[in-house]
Amino acid sequence: MDKWVHMEYESEEVTTWEEFSGGLRDALQTIMARNQASGRRVAVFTSGGPVGVSVQTALDAPQIQAAKLNWRVRNGSVTEFTFSGDRIALDMFNGTPHFVGQPEMLTYR
Repeated sequence: MDKWVHMEYESEEVTTWEEFSGGLRDALQTIMARNQASGRRVAVFTSGGPVGVSVQTALDAPQIQAAKLNWRVRNGSVTEFTFSGDRIALDMFNGTPHFVGQPEMLTYR
């Protein structure tokens, strides 16, 4: 992952990190632009990679953090953001309140 993020790994069969994360950021911007109405809620169902990139973007963290976050995303977890204009803030990461009392449901990948 480190080599992919730092563009030290190239393959014709593999999308570059720049293309992957850039496409996700474009999608995030599109979601934000289309949902500017005050108080509007948007649900997006996805995997750990897009969650990691979205959190990394909201925190303005180094690129490698998106890949590291990806490994921590629990299956079925909830991550929440608030946004206004171009600003995005992380409100909750990797929440699993819907699994309380069901530890067997807490899995990764």
